[in-house]
Amino acid sequence: MSDTLPPLPPVGDLSTEQVRGAACVYCGIHLGVGPAIDLGEQPAAVADMAVRWFPRACHGHAAP
Repeated sequence: MSDTLPPLPPVGDLSTEQVRGAACVYCGIHLGVGPAIDLGEQPAAVADMAVRWFPRACHGHAAP
């Protein structure tokens, strides 16, 4: 993962596909089963509950 990635958007601003890792967390492009960049486990608060989510990004946003 590049050290120059922008901060992750708030979970509440994302589509269901972005939250579950099926779409790029930055641009929303469908990632399918092909190569994508795993951005690692991330903490979040949803409805006052602590949760974890696993965002992914397309190569265009995660390129060095």
